[in-house]
Amino acid sequence: MEPPPGGDGRDGSAAATGVVVLGSGRSGTSAVTRAFVAAGFFAGRDEELLGPVPSNPKGHYEPLSVLAANEALLERFGCSWWGDAPPPEEQRPLRAEMEPKLRSIVESLIEKARDAPVVVKEPRINGLLPLWQPVIDGILHPVLTVRDPLEVALSHESRDGTSIGHGLGSWEVQTTMVLDWLDGRTVTVAPYTRVIAEADLAEQVVRDATSHLDADRAAAVDPTHAAAALESELRRHRVGELSHSEYLTERQSEIWEYVASLPAGDTTLRVPAGLRKSSDAARAATRKETERVKLAKDSTALHAAYEEVVERVEDREAQLAAVRDAALNGVEREERYATELQSVKQSVSWRATAPLRRMARRLGRS
Repeated sequence: MEPPPGGDGRDGSAAATGVVVLGSGRSGTSAVTRAFVAAGFFAGRDEELLGPVPSNPKGHYEPLSVLAANEALLERFGCSWWGDAPPPEEQRPLRAEMEPKLRSIVESLIEKARDAPVVVKEPRINGLLPLWQPVIDGILHPVLTVRDPLEVALSHESRDGTSIGHGLGSWEVQTTMVLDWLDGRTVTVAPYTRVIAEADLAEQVVRDATSHLDADRAAAVDPTHAAAALESELRRHRVGELSHSEYLTERQSEIWEYVASLPAGDTTLRVPAGLRKSSDAARAATRKETERVKLAKDSTALHAAYEEVVERVEDREAQLAAVRDAALNGVEREERYATELQSVKQSVSWRATAPLRRMARRLGRS
């Protein structure tokens, strides 16, 4: 792990222009980002954000430009957003190539925000932090969203149709990647369940994060508005009677115990080394899901190609049938004309006018 930058903005050594919201997918990052937006942060213009869907009815607050850049990177590595991320040693050699592109995306967002601070949220950043680090450091203060891993897994199950085991594996991989990167850094912790239920806590989280901003942008923020954007009924997946001991592995239990113990608001993370790396089992689970999704995409593509071929064959058959019908119609017309001509030649009038036709031919030759 690379050492974090010095200064946290409070002493003027590294005042940020915004925040970056980190945390595993389905951990409440959209809700936390919405609280920052309500308080005065800028996530992007509506038409430039990933829109609402039934699983996120209030919106994702994810800039499409960031999503597209991350998707291209993950595809380049043959990885997925749910945790099958490329190892840091494979990412760092691409920094020189990718930093200008990623930086331009953030700078464009900052420019559009004018005097307001920005809030950047896109879960794929979790697995691409070694590439995003030069852009984030000194510009964006990290906010860590924390949610019960069983609730995360249940949310994945509901939205994506994945197993609870895969959801937990995804949570473990993404969380350890984020913890490894945040180790030694000052971060603002946002415990999802409490933030959406306690207005004072939502305000505190935004206020603590705002303390790391430069003075002009901080002036555009009103933390008292943060809670107005949060609705506890949107927390649709709850642990209920499910037991952590029944579903979580020993490593997952240790990770959850650590992040659940983090105080809400600002804290400097000192993450035990054993919690900064995911287990082989969790990575295997995410790889299997990557393979399943790839096979599903391949199957869909093959089915689409098959349907296209069938449609083209049917079109060609229809064209051939039309040509055949036209040819048959031509033969029928020729046969009909021949029959009619024969009837004329056999008629009394034809025979009666024969001398006149012979005379006309002789006159024509003379």
